[in-house]
Amino acid sequence: MTSEPIVQLYAEHLLNIRTLTLTASLSTESTPLTKAKISADATTLTLSHEEVSATIHLPKAIEGGANAVLELPKQATKDLQLRLMLEEHNHRSHLIKDSPAKNGALQEDNWVPWSAPSLVRRRGKFSCRNCGTAVLNNSPSSGSVKSIAPPEDTITLWKDLPNENWAEMMDFWHCHKPDTEDGIHDEAVHTKGYAAGSKIQAIGGMGFVDIAYFLLASDDCRSIKTKPDNTLHCKQCAAEVGMVDERADGYRVWKWALSYMPFDTNLPPGNHAIVKWISALFLFTIENQGVRKIAVHDTANTSMSGLLLWIFTPDLTFSSSYQPPNSERLDPTRAMKVFWQDFVTQTGEDVESTSVEEVRIPSRLYVELQGALEESKNILPVKSQVFRGWNVALLPRFQGNEID
Repeated sequence: MTSEPIVQLYAEHLLNIRTLTLTASLSTESTPLTKAKISADATTLTLSHEEVSATIHLPKAIEGGANAVLELPKQATKDLQLRLMLEEHNHRSHLIKDSPAKNGALQEDNWVPWSAPSLVRRRGKFSCRNCGTAVLNNSPSSGSVKSIAPPEDTITLWKDLPNENWAEMMDFWHCHKPDTEDGIHDEAVHTKGYAAGSKIQAIGGMGFVDIAYFLLASDDCRSIKTKPDNTLHCKQCAAEVGMVDERADGYRVWKWALSYMPFDTNLPPGNHAIVKWISALFLFTIENQGVRKIAVHDTANTSMSGLLLWIFTPDLTFSSSYQPPNSERLDPTRAMKVFWQDFVTQTGEDVESTSVEEVRIPSRLYVELQGALEESKNILPVKSQVFRGWNVALLPRFQGNEID
């Protein structure tokens, strides 16, 4: 059993508040020899205590703080906390400098990889994240990609799916529905996949992009088999990769279950941390449903047990001197702060109230979520790991430099 570190540091920057909070947890009480100093480039902080030091990259550089020695509380304590005021200008620059742009504006919200605009600029293949078996080819027929004969079972056109409530919005925005004569309707369906008064429909050679999945025609997918419960699985390793969308007459293939490899590279297939896809899904839920509490269930579990999450702070950046085993985290890290607890309800009983949104996710995601919630508590100072009966956790989010 490993002993507790003599010094553990945690720093947090709330993006809309010009304050950086620094917390140090010590195994013994602080003394006059306990020192905290900011580096010459004002990007890191080192705290020394009993001849042991810990260093973190600050979530935001402290302007004018180069080589500064911070004044610590004089009273002996095992828990040190400092609040540093930041300059008001450019407080999001570390997040937005590499972020994607739309209509000339920087996107500071729920970014996710593999959007339709990014996919029309590349050629490559999507494969099963678990075993690497190819499941989908991407070969756009236009744009900046040079056109050559694409392989069979290939997507040549990508489009973003409209909001899930798009049909309701059509009814709301139009005094009367647009013309839906058969010819016009059929043309719209075959070029867009949807039209006023119609349902979304999968089309061969065209991929529709949602925040968490691709909607595809079944004939465009390779090495995928269906099961009686309408789930999709890799033929090679049996990993779950999606579900049948009967309404759209196609397949929903989960982004988190895939890796991507461009045709013109020898690099191994690339993918993204599953927990970041989970965070994106939760952010999408609270943005569209107007709730901050989410009851999460495992689709494979028929009981009413699950995880109750309260998305307390949707967007922050943090740094910590604690690194989980085999972690590839590079601080500062963009994340959301989540309060959570296990729950069990009786059949037909609400989790709490109508302000709670029910979400069911595949077992692989549920296990990943549980692990992330449990592991992240070690990143936080001991006194910050519980709040009024709720466990506290940090779930990482996609950052601008991950969006292609």
